[in-house]
Amino acid sequence: VLTEAIELLKHRKDIRFMVASKGFKMDTKDLANITIYDEYLSDLELWKLYGQADVVLGQLSKHSRLKRTLPHKLFEAGYFKKCYLTSNVGAISEFVDKGLVFGFTGGSSQSLVGAINELVDKKNTRAALGRKLGEFYIENFSQKILTIKLVNNLVG
Repeated sequence: VLTEAIELLKHRKDIRFMVASKGFKMDTKDLANITIYDEYLSDLELWKLYGQADVVLGQLSKHSRLKRTLPHKLFEAGYFKKCYLTSNVGAISEFVDKGLVFGFTGGSSQSLVGAINELVDKKNTRAALGRKLGEFYIENFSQKILTIKLVNNLVG
């Protein structure tokens, strides 16, 4: 899905993909819109990439595991107050319905391209989604909140 989307969006000079994924392979010789980081990145290097990102891509498939898990990138996007674009399959769909993340039809490169185009063209939507997800993260998943919940469960 991602390789097809990158290819389909190569004409948009205002869209650049930074893919940090060990083992991600793609022929990039005719593509100016992608940088691949396929080696280990330190936390500092990864934080710098998040700082440069306008949108964080989540799960792109419609895999059945998404019905029972929340991808770690959701939490990372929330921590960095970034707009999170992900397959709307499974548990994450609740976050789409609440307006915290932007969803697309999992497994469809055309749907992914449409979602990317919409988010790039609507900077206010991107910013609002990142802000809302960041607030939700702080209220529900920050280290402080999780520690309080753990202690209350242990003591209570």
